Amino acid sequence: MRSFQFLKPIKFISNYETLIKKFEPKDEAMDQEKEKEEKEKDQDKEKQPFKEKEREKEKDQDKERQLYKEKERDKERDRVKEREKDRDKEKEKEKDRDKDKDRDREREKDKEKDREKDKDKERDKEKDRNKEKERDKERNKRNEKRKEKGKQSIDEKPQKDSDLKKKNKEMKEKEEEKIEIEKLNATEDKKLIQFKDRDLGRSKHWSEKLTDSMNERDWRIFREVFFLFIHFLIFIKDNDIIIKGGRVPKPMRNWDEAILPAKIAESVRRIGYTVPTPIQMQAIPIGMECKDLIGIAPTGSGKSAAFLIPLIAYLQKLKPLDDESCKDGPYSLILTPTRELALQIDIEFQKFALNTKLRSAIVVGGRKSEDQAFNLRKGCEILIGTPGRIKDALQSKYTVLNQCNWVVLDEADKMIDLGFEEDVNYILDSIPQTNLKSEDETTAEFQARIAVTGEKIFRVTHLFSATMPPAVERIAKKFLF
Repeated sequence: MRSFQFLKPIKFISNYETLIKKFEPKDEAMDQEKEKEEKEKDQDKEKQPFKEKEREKEKDQDKERQLYKEKERDKERDRVKEREKDRDKEKEKEKDRDKDKDRDREREKDKEKDREKDKDKERDKEKDRNKEKERDKERNKRNEKRKEKGKQSIDEKPQKDSDLKKKNKEMKEKEEEKIEIEKLNATEDKKLIQFKDRDLGRSKHWSEKLTDSMNERDWRIFREVFFLFIHFLIFIKDNDIIIKGGRVPKPMRNWDEAILPAKIAESVRRIGYTVPTPIQMQAIPIGMECKDLIGIAPTGSGKSAAFLIPLIAYLQKLKPLDDESCKDGPYSLILTPTRELALQIDIEFQKFALNTKLRSAIVVGGRKSEDQAFNLRKGCEILIGTPGRIKDALQSKYTVLNQCNWVVLDEADKMIDLGFEEDVNYILDSIPQTNLKSEDETTAEFQARIAVTGEKIFRVTHLFSATMPPAVERIAKKFLF
């Protein structure tokens, strides 16, 4: 017999427990749930890479959406900027339209004034005609009365033919005696006038002579009335002019003697200038010959017309500005001490240059610098402004003075009093020095003649002031003489 082993019963017991577990009643619902959970876990494990991919796709889509939104925001900003630019352009166009309207109004006012003047002239002519008619009527009445008196005398004394013939002879003899007496009186008066002219050395008056027939004595008398000549430096005091400078051109006595272009002459007539002022009589002929000058005259003496008329005549000879040439800046520069004076000069320029295509630009305080820079970039032949603002425009490179060849300093003493001496020197130094005239008088005269013909360009400088302080003398010595 085999010995009893204790390990087997243990195994048996363990197997028994497993058997018990196997044969125990099971809950089918619980098992199903567990299976489902396990399946779901497996499915989740399988779906995790797909979910991660979807999440990455969603992140990429979110990034794309953000980029698209940012691009749209940038586009909206660009659109807003374009709209602002369009609004600025529309504002500028409106300003230009307002300027055109103002010019049209001024033109209409000038036309109305011309019409009123023409009406006044017609009324004066009608008055003269009526006066002549009245005079003719009075003359006819007088003649009729004389005829009636003659008839009455003949009717009252109806005598023989011999008596009538005697009376007619007597009447004729009396009339002949009267005519001879009148002739003798006229000859005696002429002799007296000639005798007085011989004693006094008189001939025709200078106002009755033409400019070609004027001799040195006539010019001296004319200058004693209006001027005292000494050089190219013009002093005006109590309607007298003192001029320093050699080879000074002869002054003009009236506007008909001024050799002006037809368009400028029309504008002078339209404005209503009848007699030129003393500064205009001498400064305009000097400017028409493209010569430098210093004019010392008080305010209100007609200085603006004295330098604008020859300047406009000179600019008409130059080539018109185009898109390329306007980059080199304006042809001329006018410096003034105050904003009001600059605006006044611009108004006078618009009056004289109404029939031309010349343009002007103003650079003064109290206005937006952006608008002024836009006008400068458009291009202009004449730049008008105060020294401080023009210096700022040059430093900010809104404009340059590479082709500026005509400079006007108006009321230079006031500019010095306001502290613009450094600004004026800076502006004048920024103009090229290559086109300056020679210091020799004969060569400068020859260069001025060349500038008048337009063959070559030389700088012309006009300085106007009420006084001559040392600072103005320094500027004149540096840039003129």
